[in-house]
Amino acid sequence: MRAMDPIRIAILAVFGAALLPSCAPRTAAVAGRAGPEATSSATPAVGTDIDSWSKAYPTEAAMMAKSEKMLPSPSGYDGSVPVEKAIAQPEMGINYKGSAYAASFKEKRGHFYSWADISTTKRLNDKTPASCITCKTPDIAKVFGDRGWAYAAEPAMAYIKEKHPAIDCFSCHDPATRRLRVIVPSFGEAMKVRGIDISKATPKDMESYVCAQCHSTYFIDPRTDRVVPPWGKGLNPEAMYAYYASRPSGFDKDFVQPDSGVAVLKARHPDYELFSGGVHASAGVSCVDCHMPYVTADGARVRQHWVTSPLRDVGSSCLQCHRDKTEAWAKGRVKYIQDSVFSLQRIAGRAVAEAHGAIAAVSREQAVPASALDPARELLRQAQWYWDYVASANSTGFHDPVQAERSLALSIDLARRAEASARAPSSEIGSRP
Repeated sequence: MRAMDPIRIAILAVFGAALLPSCAPRTAAVAGRAGPEATSSATPAVGTDIDSWSKAYPTEAAMMAKSEKMLPSPSGYDGSVPVEKAIAQPEMGINYKGSAYAASFKEKRGHFYSWADISTTKRLNDKTPASCITCKTPDIAKVFGDRGWAYAAEPAMAYIKEKHPAIDCFSCHDPATRRLRVIVPSFGEAMKVRGIDISKATPKDMESYVCAQCHSTYFIDPRTDRVVPPWGKGLNPEAMYAYYASRPSGFDKDFVQPDSGVAVLKARHPDYELFSGGVHASAGVSCVDCHMPYVTADGARVRQHWVTSPLRDVGSSCLQCHRDKTEAWAKGRVKYIQDSVFSLQRIAGRAVAEAHGAIAAVSREQAVPASALDPARELLRQAQWYWDYVASANSTGFHDPVQAERSLALSIDLARRAEASARAPSSEIGSRP
């Protein structure tokens, strides 16, 4: 495996994200063993070579290796088996028509496969900009250090031929200090827009920021191809839609659905956004508290580095806070929430698909000016955004079921209003809420 260029250490200075220490373990490591999140002088720095890290931290390396497994989710939702989502949700074929997501939109396989999957997906072609590799490899630190945002406008295929590594230790840890770090430039920039200086983040904040730098939505700046999270007005779907309405950097759509002519906004795994409004975030729980809980392994108490569903080890994750509950209760609660959200997600997705068909039918069959359908298209543009905000996120709504179900309810209402407006384009039905 490759050695790491020293510029990787200095990259954060380019966009202002400082290297910050991780949260200290709740109990001290035993037998003098410190994990990569520690900064004790008892464990020497192991340099920038990934093999050296694997030897220095064999427990964590063995845990990370488990992400090679492709397993169904314990709750029946999400999981790491790469099936096409449209098989269970055929309405996606209509709603994503006109975009690369119509060609393929699979369940993610996990960090181990991040580079392999971006290298082989049907969504890429010779014209795809390199902005799509931003979150797929720790080498983005060096790429951005060398090229700045100029890399984003270059062909993705050129970088894919270089065979960069998948997400590994250096995606979250500085190779020299072992401290948590943010390497994705768009995240640091977006947090500044929100008025948050991540150089002043608490260790607990960093436990979520290292995940949020990739597990969040964005659009591609039409002028530069750089990655931009739409957070100028907030993180909830209504705030992001309002931000998009300002046409930031001239951006107005991700694609046009060809049947209805709707200019669609595409959500992309808005996990951090949905999590941020949920009960766990409000209680001070970080992403890693659930997805990388503390476990005892090889005589030490360490973070679980198999980043997977908390339901695979409820005792170490959920029940550390819900101490008066049982494993059956925790799994049942997650299943109940996800069943509810997924059912509503299907209803919303079908409503959106039917509205695309209704607008297309009116346009095809009735002699109405094209502009007469604009109010219906605007309603449907909103409806698809609110549906996609949930459908494209991981967790099937569990990160914030209240927001997920509210967003889907808005989607259903807007889609039905869009359909009614299309069938009576001269009425007031299509006026915005």
